[in-house]
Amino acid sequence: MPSRVRLALMRLLLPLLLAAAAAAAPETPGPMPLHPLPLNGALSQNSVTSMVQDRSGLMWIATLNSVDVYDGYEFRALSADPRDPNALSGVQIARLFEDRDGYIWIAGLLGWLDRLDPRTGRIRHFPRDLYGRPDRPSQFATTGFYQAPDGALWIGNLAGLHRYDPASDKLQTHADAIAGRPALSGIRAIAPAPGGKLWLASGSGLFRFDPASRALESFRNDPKDPRSLPGDVLTTVHLDPDGTLWVGTTTGLARWNGEGHGFTRFVHDPADPRSLGGDWVTEILRDREGRLWVANQSGGGLNLLEATAARAGGFEHFINDKNDPDSISLNDVWSLLQDRSGLIWIGTAGGGLNQVNPSVHRFHALRAIPFKQNSLSSRFVWGIAEGRDHRIWMTTLAGLESYEPATGRFALFTPVPGDTASNQLQSVHIDRAGRFWVGSINGHLYRFDPASGTFTAVTDPSRTDGRVSGDRVWHFAEDKDGRIWISTLTELVAFDPATTTIVQRIPANDRLPLSIASAIRASLVDSDGVLWLGGGGGGLVRIEHGKGISAILGHDPADPHSLSDNAVRSLYESANGDLWVGTYNGLNRMSAADRKAARNRFALYTHKEGLADNTIYGIVPDRSGRLWLSTNRGLSLLDPATGAV
Repeated sequence: MPSRVRLALMRLLLPLLLAAAAAAAPETPGPMPLHPLPLNGALSQNSVTSMVQDRSGLMWIATLNSVDVYDGYEFRALSADPRDPNALSGVQIARLFEDRDGYIWIAGLLGWLDRLDPRTGRIRHFPRDLYGRPDRPSQFATTGFYQAPDGALWIGNLAGLHRYDPASDKLQTHADAIAGRPALSGIRAIAPAPGGKLWLASGSGLFRFDPASRALESFRNDPKDPRSLPGDVLTTVHLDPDGTLWVGTTTGLARWNGEGHGFTRFVHDPADPRSLGGDWVTEILRDREGRLWVANQSGGGLNLLEATAARAGGFEHFINDKNDPDSISLNDVWSLLQDRSGLIWIGTAGGGLNQVNPSVHRFHALRAIPFKQNSLSSRFVWGIAEGRDHRIWMTTLAGLESYEPATGRFALFTPVPGDTASNQLQSVHIDRAGRFWVGSINGHLYRFDPASGTFTAVTDPSRTDGRVSGDRVWHFAEDKDGRIWISTLTELVAFDPATTTIVQRIPANDRLPLSIASAIRASLVDSDGVLWLGGGGGGLVRIEHGKGISAILGHDPADPHSLSDNAVRSLYESANGDLWVGTYNGLNRMSAADRKAARNRFALYTHKEGLADNTIYGIVPDRSGRLWLSTNRGLSLLDPATGAV
């Protein structure tokens, strides 16, 4: 697609979506927006330690004050009344687990274990000695669960490794113990290993245990071996569907590379923005799309390792930004869960719950943030263009602003420093030669030099006020001969960019109505060199070099093949030469044959054909030729080959 077309389309999309980074590099998604859930009136406490979605779809959420059950409409806290024998044994919850029989296992941080039957509401309390001597104070610790293919439930805690057999209802404590070897202790998480073995994460390293022979292997940090674990204090283990083992520690993340190949470490490096956000790993989740999510304690936030970046080790970070409502609520993340709908639930240490939908199209919003220098200076963005260096240029009510996607840096340039009224800019255009043109809201036209940051006014000798027109410069269009057209509310003006000489003026008239309601806002040079202009109510204007305005196409109620609406907001020519016209009331397609023969016939696409809405603000193609359409009700995706939406 010609760069001039792509830039024109970007100018249409940004005022609607404020998605500059996504427009600059559509093949590289921006950060996923997170949705913090309300803190008041939802959870019983805002530190979320564990989450489970049961077979009926209910969400079970463990906090430091209870277990909250969410049915999609409201939260209900389980009772922990010490006078009620059918209440929880405590309020500070460490871990939740649903077994194959549908029971919910609830482990307390202070050494207790309950099992709840959701069908009856009955709670069974397991002996306190499962966590050590009941006559001594319990220590603050977590619990790990894993149910083996034979149905046995393995339970790991501070006191050791235990096995519960649901069939016989028998609990075996210290199931790893053999004569001459101390029983394990400090087990925090359990995952399956090949051959019926178990991976055990503990406070003193990683163990591989064989329940059949009770053989035990250990894996620990070796300061002299970079292929060893990053540390011995483990927090969690996670097994991928392909058998890859991930190990979380308080000193980094590790990936098991198989027998004899050791571990690959992922640790935080302040000098590397793509490194792990923090070294204290609390939870690991592999979502259904193959992305690895890593939760960090101690301010590390949430980290995302895309499947394609697994070898390179590049992480995307989700960190709280008080100025961004779409950022994570807190940087200490304790728990992760992907529900059946695909949503990722994120539990924080004091900031409640957050949600992210990894399947939605991602946009990076550029905002004007008060008292933050590295942000937009004005939240009102009129126009946008992309430079050859991929820098994004925007006209705002503060001036000409730039954004560098690679560095995240903003800059502001003003034609009249200190004069607020004179610095309100409307439109920007980068021509084929790389020259920058900027239009103001009061009729001034400037050529801008990005190297020096200076503006040079373009004037018309026939005017004495230094302007090129009496009204704001709404839009730029470049025809096949390189002339630049500007539209105002009173006229169309063409100038030669090489000499900045005005070469043609077409005043508004009955045939070409230009007003605040019908200002030109879209333009396109088609493959035959014809310049098309569209506005808020003046229809579709066809300009041919040497002929001037050769046609103005509008809506005719008596002709079902006419343009569906006179308010044109977007234009695009597809690879086969079809002309697509987005209006306030439908998407129109003129075939290449009709366009070349000047047969003004359109096929119409509306909500009836599946569009989200009839107002089409922008049309952008993807690499497969499908058209992305921005509307009042979100995005629609149209396949021109089949007509499917």
